[in-house]
Amino acid sequence: MATPTFSIQADVQGAIAQLTAFREDQLPFAMALALNRTAEEAQIAEREHMRHAFTIRREWVLLGVKIDNNERATKSVPIVTIKIDHTRAFLNKFEEGGTQTPHEGHQAMPIPSEDLKRLASGSISKTMRPKAFGFTLWGSGSAATVYRGAKRTIIIQRADGSGGIFQRVGKGKNARLQLLYSLATKVKVDPRLHFVQTVTKTVQDRFAINFVEFFRYAMSTAR
Repeated sequence: MATPTFSIQADVQGAIAQLTAFREDQLPFAMALALNRTAEEAQIAEREHMRHAFTIRREWVLLGVKIDNNERATKSVPIVTIKIDHTRAFLNKFEEGGTQTPHEGHQAMPIPSEDLKRLASGSISKTMRPKAFGFTLWGSGSAATVYRGAKRTIIIQRADGSGGIFQRVGKGKNARLQLLYSLATKVKVDPRLHFVQTVTKTVQDRFAINFVEFFRYAMSTAR
């Protein structure tokens, strides 16, 4: 009995034509999908990191990790941008950290007490924030400048900007000054945003996997 044989002839030119068409059309498609998916995963990873690194009182803060629709990757422009939105620019200082000088020369640091309680959300009531007291100049000298505000509050500020916001509590002999805020001229900022680190790690861990997935998808849908 003759040995069964089966000959297969390859259409080399046809295969090359198909691969060329795929390279020119489907490959950029797969690349764009993989880039956008990876950026979305990096966005999720950074938001999750922020939940643990910061006390998040409003989801608005996390939504600042953005990918604008007009900055997503396309077949013609294989670039996707993930960023901290400019309306949450206060987060930027937590990327590099270090000792910083507050924009106004000092920063009011709350001193928790019975007189300065935080709300259930963790924030200070608007009525007890420095601006709510409406401070006006009361007097000045070589040692310090004093401002007086509502609710029996005063600011005692030294020439270098340091000092404190105090509130007079109690009556008569029991009256005393309660420190509500310390005025700090230098603020130590911990580098805990880890934006570049988180995004870089996500790209290293996930881009190749996503590209293979979308490469297969592009092949299966290619016409």
